[in-house]
Amino acid sequence: MPGRFKVGDKVLRCDLDDPTSIVELTVTKVSQDTVQCGGPEEVYYTSFLWPASVRGKLIAITAERARLKKAYEDSMTLVYQLGNEIARELEAKNKEAGRL
Repeated sequence: MPGRFKVGDKVLRCDLDDPTSIVELTVTKVSQDTVQCGGPEEVYYTSFLWPASVRGKLIAITAERARLKKAYEDSMTLVYQLGNEIARELEAKNKEAGRL
């Protein structure tokens, strides 16, 4: 989005699943779809940056996303455990049937 940031703006970069990854940067150069924050190796697409003014909301959103991701992973562990339990029971029944 051209015009979203200007030189001198404080912006935030982060992994949206990790509230501890939020880093504040200062825009030093603006291009069409990117901004530079420091040296030439620090160029970011504006669609991946947030205005520093939304830090509190961004922390809340990333924390909630991390919580939901962990809850999903925990629930999948339960699913895998159930699948393993069923497989063990089936294996035991098949062994028992083979002995008879």
